[in-house]
Amino acid sequence: MAIQNMINMQNPLSRMIKEPETTFVGNVFRLTYENAKVLTNDAYKERVKGIPLNSFLLGATFNPSEFFSSKEHERVVILMRMIAPCEIPGDDDKVRTLIEHYQSKSEIYSKDSRDGIEPITHSWLQFGGLECEIIGSFYVADQKLMFGADIEDFHSMTNLKVYKPKTDVLEYIVNYIDPIKKAKMKKDSLRMGFEEAPKEFHIGHLRYTSTNRLQKENGEADVSVKIHPTDFLARRTAVFGMTRTGKSNTVKTTISAVSIAAAEAKIRIGQLIFDMNGEYANANGQNHPQCLHRGCFSCL
Repeated sequence: MAIQNMINMQNPLSRMIKEPETTFVGNVFRLTYENAKVLTNDAYKERVKGIPLNSFLLGATFNPSEFFSSKEHERVVILMRMIAPCEIPGDDDKVRTLIEHYQSKSEIYSKDSRDGIEPITHSWLQFGGLECEIIGSFYVADQKLMFGADIEDFHSMTNLKVYKPKTDVLEYIVNYIDPIKKAKMKKDSLRMGFEEAPKEFHIGHLRYTSTNRLQKENGEADVSVKIHPTDFLARRTAVFGMTRTGKSNTVKTTISAVSIAAAEAKIRIGQLIFDMNGEYANANGQNHPQCLHRGCFSCL
Protein backbone atom coordinates (compact mmCIF):
# COMPACT_ATOMS: atom_id res chain seq x y z
CA MET A 1 0.00 0.00 0.00
CA ALA A 2 2.84 2.41 0.85
CA ILE A 3 4.51 1.74 -2.52
CA GLN A 4 1.20 2.34 -4.32
CA ASN A 5 0.76 5.64 -2.48
CA MET A 6 4.27 6.70 -3.53
CA ILE A 7 3.46 5.90 -7.17
CA ASN A 8 0.26 7.94 -6.97
CA MET A 9 2.09 10.90 -5.43
CA GLN A 10 4.70 10.93 -8.23
CA ASN A 11 2.02 12.26 -10.59
CA PRO A 12 2.44 16.04 -11.08
CA LEU A 13 -1.23 16.69 -10.32
CA SER A 14 -1.02 14.76 -7.04
CA ARG A 15 2.09 16.70 -6.06
CA MET A 16 0.12 19.94 -6.35
CA ILE A 17 -2.30 18.77 -3.63
CA LYS A 18 0.29 18.43 -0.88
CA GLU A 19 -0.71 17.49 2.66
CA PRO A 20 -4.48 17.64 2.03
CA GLU A 21 -5.25 17.11 5.71
CA THR A 22 -3.65 20.46 6.56
CA THR A 23 -4.29 22.46 3.35
CA PHE A 24 -8.02 21.68 2.92
CA VAL A 25 -10.19 24.82 3.11
CA GLY A 26 -13.64 23.65 2.01
CA ASN A 27 -15.99 22.13 -0.55
CA VAL A 28 -17.42 23.68 -3.70
CA PHE A 29 -21.23 23.80 -3.50
CA ARG A 30 -21.84 25.70 -6.73
CA LEU A 31 -19.72 25.70 -9.89
CA THR A 32 -19.99 27.42 -13.26
CA TYR A 33 -17.53 27.94 -16.10
CA GLU A 34 -16.47 31.26 -14.54
CA ASN A 35 -16.95 30.96 -10.78
CA ALA A 36 -16.98 28.59 -7.83
CA LYS A 37 -18.64 29.04 -4.46
CA VAL A 38 -16.94 27.30 -1.56
CA LEU A 39 -18.27 26.30 1.86
CA THR A 40 -15.50 26.90 4.36
CA ASN A 41 -15.05 27.15 8.11
CA ASP A 42 -13.16 29.44 10.49
CA ALA A 43 -11.16 26.45 11.77
CA TYR A 44 -10.00 25.59 8.22
CA LYS A 45 -8.97 29.20 7.55
CA GLU A 46 -7.09 29.43 10.82
CA ARG A 47 -5.25 26.18 10.03
CA VAL A 48 -3.96 27.52 6.69
CA LYS A 49 -3.00 30.89 8.19
CA GLY A 50 -5.81 32.80 6.53
CA ILE A 51 -7.19 33.20 3.02
CA PRO A 52 -6.43 36.78 1.90
CA LEU A 53 -8.32 38.45 -0.90
CA ASN A 54 -6.99 37.28 -4.31
CA SER A 55 -5.42 34.14 -2.82
CA PHE A 56 -4.71 31.30 -5.23
CA LEU A 57 -6.64 28.14 -4.37
CA LEU A 58 -6.67 24.68 -5.95
CA GLY A 59 -9.70 22.49 -6.57
CA ALA A 60 -9.62 18.73 -7.18
CA THR A 61 -12.00 15.78 -6.86
CA PHE A 62 -9.37 13.05 -6.63
CA ASN A 63 -7.58 11.78 -3.56
CA PRO A 64 -3.88 12.46 -4.31
CA SER A 65 -2.78 9.21 -2.63
CA GLU A 66 -5.22 7.27 -4.86
CA PHE A 67 -4.82 9.25 -8.06
CA PHE A 68 -4.73 6.31 -10.50
CA SER A 69 -8.00 5.01 -9.08
CA SER A 70 -9.77 8.21 -10.17
CA LYS A 71 -11.84 8.55 -13.34
CA GLU A 72 -10.35 10.21 -16.40
CA HIS A 73 -12.56 13.33 -16.15
CA GLU A 74 -11.39 13.83 -12.55
CA ARG A 75 -7.70 14.04 -13.44
CA VAL A 76 -7.47 17.81 -13.41
CA VAL A 77 -6.59 20.50 -10.87
CA ILE A 78 -8.59 23.71 -11.14
CA LEU A 79 -6.78 26.96 -10.33
CA MET A 80 -8.97 29.57 -8.63
CA ARG A 81 -8.60 33.02 -7.11
CA MET A 82 -10.63 34.04 -4.07
CA ILE A 83 -12.42 37.29 -4.91
CA ALA A 84 -15.05 37.80 -2.19
CA PRO A 85 -17.10 36.19 0.56
CA CYS A 86 -20.48 34.87 -0.52
CA GLU A 87 -23.76 34.14 1.22
CA ILE A 88 -24.80 30.63 2.18
CA PRO A 89 -28.26 29.44 3.31
CA GLY A 90 -28.86 30.30 6.94
CA ASP A 91 -26.74 33.46 7.03
CA ASP A 92 -29.71 35.56 8.18
CA ASP A 93 -30.35 33.10 11.03
CA LYS A 94 -26.69 33.36 12.04
CA VAL A 95 -26.87 37.15 12.19
CA ARG A 96 -30.05 36.94 14.27
CA THR A 97 -28.41 34.43 16.64
CA LEU A 98 -25.33 36.61 17.09
CA ILE A 99 -27.35 39.76 17.71
CA GLU A 100 -29.49 38.01 20.32
CA HIS A 101 -26.34 36.65 21.95
CA TYR A 102 -24.66 40.07 22.15
CA GLN A 103 -27.85 41.68 23.42
CA SER A 104 -28.00 39.17 26.26
CA LYS A 105 -24.35 39.58 27.32
CA SER A 106 -23.54 41.58 30.40
CA GLU A 107 -19.73 41.21 30.33
CA ILE A 108 -17.21 42.22 27.68
CA TYR A 109 -15.02 39.15 27.96
CA SER A 110 -16.08 35.55 28.47
CA LYS A 111 -14.13 32.89 30.31
CA ASP A 112 -14.26 30.39 27.41
CA SER A 113 -13.01 30.66 23.82
CA ARG A 114 -16.57 30.38 22.44
CA ASP A 115 -17.61 33.67 24.04
CA GLY A 116 -20.31 31.90 26.03
CA ILE A 117 -21.98 30.26 23.01
CA GLU A 118 -22.75 26.56 23.42
CA PRO A 119 -20.54 24.23 21.28
CA ILE A 120 -23.02 23.08 18.61
CA THR A 121 -24.24 26.61 17.85
CA HIS A 122 -20.65 27.90 17.86
CA SER A 123 -19.63 25.25 15.31
CA TRP A 124 -22.59 26.16 13.09
CA LEU A 125 -21.74 29.87 13.26
CA GLN A 126 -18.19 29.24 11.98
CA PHE A 127 -19.29 28.13 8.51
CA GLY A 128 -19.22 30.67 5.69
CA GLY A 129 -18.88 31.02 1.95
CA LEU A 130 -16.13 32.13 -0.44
CA GLU A 131 -16.59 33.18 -4.04
CA CYS A 132 -13.74 32.24 -6.36
CA GLU A 133 -12.89 33.14 -9.94
CA ILE A 134 -11.95 30.19 -12.17
CA ILE A 135 -8.55 30.91 -13.73
CA GLY A 136 -7.96 27.61 -15.54
CA SER A 137 -7.05 23.94 -15.35
CA PHE A 138 -3.82 22.02 -14.86
CA TYR A 139 -3.76 18.65 -16.63
CA VAL A 140 -1.27 16.12 -17.93
CA ALA A 141 -0.76 15.56 -21.67
CA ASP A 142 2.14 13.65 -23.23
CA GLN A 143 3.57 13.25 -19.71
CA LYS A 144 3.84 17.04 -19.35
CA LEU A 145 1.94 19.33 -17.01
CA MET A 146 -0.16 21.65 -19.14
CA PHE A 147 -2.43 24.59 -18.30
CA GLY A 148 -5.62 25.70 -20.02
CA ALA A 149 -7.26 29.05 -19.28
CA ASP A 150 -10.71 27.54 -18.67
CA ILE A 151 -12.50 24.39 -17.55
CA GLU A 152 -13.89 21.84 -19.98
CA ASP A 153 -16.95 20.78 -18.01
CA PHE A 154 -18.51 20.75 -14.56
CA HIS A 155 -20.98 18.55 -12.71
CA SER A 156 -23.86 19.83 -10.60
CA MET A 157 -22.66 17.44 -7.90
CA THR A 158 -19.06 18.58 -8.18
CA ASN A 159 -17.48 16.82 -5.18
CA LEU A 160 -14.74 19.41 -5.74
CA LYS A 161 -12.52 19.92 -2.70
CA VAL A 162 -10.52 23.12 -2.32
CA TYR A 163 -6.99 23.47 -0.95
CA LYS A 164 -4.59 26.31 -0.25
CA PRO A 165 -1.31 25.50 -2.03
CA LYS A 166 1.83 24.97 0.02
CA THR A 167 4.68 27.44 -0.43
CA ASP A 168 6.66 25.39 -2.98
CA VAL A 169 3.52 24.61 -4.98
CA LEU A 170 2.50 28.28 -4.88
CA GLU A 171 5.91 29.31 -6.21
CA TYR A 172 5.56 26.76 -9.01
CA ILE A 173 2.10 28.12 -9.92
CA VAL A 174 3.23 31.76 -9.89
CA ASN A 175 6.20 31.02 -12.17
CA TYR A 176 4.61 28.32 -14.34
CA ILE A 177 5.28 28.43 -18.09
CA ASP A 178 3.67 25.77 -20.23
CA PRO A 179 5.89 23.60 -22.47
CA ILE A 180 4.51 25.13 -25.68
CA LYS A 181 5.52 28.65 -24.61
CA LYS A 182 8.91 27.38 -23.42
CA ALA A 183 9.57 25.93 -26.87
CA LYS A 184 8.55 29.22 -28.50
CA MET A 185 10.79 31.20 -26.13
CA LYS A 186 13.73 29.01 -27.09
CA LYS A 187 12.94 29.41 -30.79
CA ASP A 188 12.66 33.20 -30.47
CA SER A 189 15.90 33.36 -28.48
CA LEU A 190 17.81 31.42 -31.15
CA ARG A 191 16.40 33.71 -33.81
CA MET A 192 17.68 36.76 -31.87
CA GLY A 193 21.19 35.33 -31.57
CA PHE A 194 21.09 33.63 -28.17
CA GLU A 195 22.53 30.13 -27.95
CA GLU A 196 19.70 29.25 -25.57
CA ALA A 197 16.81 31.04 -23.88
CA PRO A 198 18.05 33.50 -21.21
CA LYS A 199 17.43 32.42 -17.64
CA GLU A 200 14.55 33.91 -15.70
CA PHE A 201 15.32 36.61 -13.14
CA HIS A 202 13.87 37.48 -9.75
CA ILE A 203 11.49 40.46 -9.87
CA GLY A 204 10.02 40.37 -6.35
CA HIS A 205 8.02 38.33 -3.87
CA LEU A 206 4.37 37.35 -3.84
CA ARG A 207 2.26 39.60 -1.64
CA TYR A 208 -1.52 39.38 -1.41
CA THR A 209 -2.16 42.14 1.11
CA SER A 210 -0.59 45.25 2.60
CA THR A 211 -1.09 43.66 6.02
CA ASN A 212 1.49 40.93 5.53
CA ARG A 213 1.62 39.33 9.00
CA LEU A 214 0.09 35.86 8.47
CA GLN A 215 1.61 35.51 5.01
CA LYS A 216 5.09 35.95 6.53
CA GLU A 217 4.29 33.48 9.29
CA ASN A 218 3.16 30.91 6.73
CA GLY A 219 6.24 31.38 4.51
CA GLU A 220 4.21 32.70 1.56
CA ALA A 221 6.04 36.04 1.71
CA ASP A 222 9.18 34.17 0.61
CA VAL A 223 7.61 32.99 -2.66
CA SER A 224 9.86 34.36 -5.39
CA VAL A 225 8.28 35.81 -8.54
CA LYS A 226 10.39 35.50 -11.69
CA ILE A 227 10.06 36.68 -15.26
CA HIS A 228 12.03 35.97 -18.43
CA PRO A 229 14.02 38.58 -20.39
CA THR A 230 12.62 37.18 -23.64
CA ASP A 231 9.18 38.44 -22.57
CA PHE A 232 10.45 41.98 -23.22
CA LEU A 233 12.32 41.49 -26.49
CA ALA A 234 10.54 42.84 -29.57
CA ARG A 235 7.38 43.31 -27.48
CA ARG A 236 5.48 46.20 -25.93
CA THR A 237 5.49 46.31 -22.13
CA ALA A 238 3.63 48.52 -19.66
CA VAL A 239 4.05 48.75 -15.88
CA PHE A 240 1.13 50.00 -13.79
CA GLY A 241 0.82 50.51 -10.05
CA MET A 242 0.07 52.96 -7.26
CA THR A 243 2.58 55.57 -6.13
CA ARG A 244 5.52 54.21 -4.11
CA THR A 245 4.87 50.57 -5.02
CA GLY A 246 8.12 50.02 -6.92
CA LYS A 247 7.26 50.75 -10.56
CA SER A 248 10.48 52.63 -11.29
CA ASN A 249 12.66 49.96 -9.71
CA THR A 250 10.74 47.22 -11.54
CA VAL A 251 11.45 48.92 -14.86
CA LYS A 252 15.08 49.39 -13.84
CA THR A 253 15.39 45.70 -12.91
CA THR A 254 13.80 44.66 -16.19
CA ILE A 255 16.14 46.84 -18.26
CA SER A 256 19.09 45.46 -16.32
CA ALA A 257 18.02 41.86 -16.85
CA VAL A 258 17.75 42.33 -20.62
CA SER A 259 21.18 44.06 -20.71
CA ILE A 260 22.79 41.31 -18.62
CA ALA A 261 21.25 38.58 -20.79
CA ALA A 262 22.62 40.28 -23.90
CA ALA A 263 26.08 40.76 -22.32
CA GLU A 264 26.28 37.12 -21.24
CA ALA A 265 25.26 35.97 -24.73
CA LYS A 266 27.70 38.46 -26.31
CA ILE A 267 25.05 39.94 -28.55
CA ARG A 268 23.78 43.50 -28.94
CA ILE A 269 20.22 44.41 -27.92
CA GLY A 270 19.12 48.02 -28.19
CA GLN A 271 16.90 49.59 -25.54
CA LEU A 272 15.57 53.11 -26.03
CA ILE A 273 14.68 54.81 -22.72
CA PHE A 274 12.79 58.12 -22.46
CA ASP A 275 13.78 59.25 -18.97
CA MET A 276 11.76 62.45 -18.47
CA ASN A 277 12.53 62.79 -14.75
CA GLY A 278 16.12 61.54 -14.67
CA GLU A 279 15.23 58.50 -12.57
CA TYR A 280 17.63 56.18 -14.40
CA ALA A 281 20.53 58.58 -15.02
CA ASN A 282 22.24 58.20 -11.66
CA ALA A 283 22.88 55.60 -9.01
CA ASN A 284 20.58 55.53 -6.00
CA GLY A 285 20.58 53.82 -2.62
CA GLN A 286 18.02 51.29 -3.74
CA ASN A 287 20.47 49.74 -6.20
CA HIS A 288 23.99 50.79 -5.28
CA PRO A 289 26.42 49.22 -4.35
CA GLN A 290 25.06 46.17 -6.17
CA CYS A 291 27.10 44.91 -9.09
CA LEU A 292 26.40 43.70 -12.61
CA HIS A 293 25.88 40.13 -11.45
CA ARG A 294 23.08 41.27 -9.14
CA GLY A 295 21.42 43.23 -11.92
CA CYS A 296 22.31 46.74 -10.76
CA PHE A 297 21.15 49.18 -13.43
CA SER A 298 23.49 51.87 -12.11
CA CYS A 299 26.57 49.70 -12.75
CA LEU A 300 25.75 48.88 -16.36
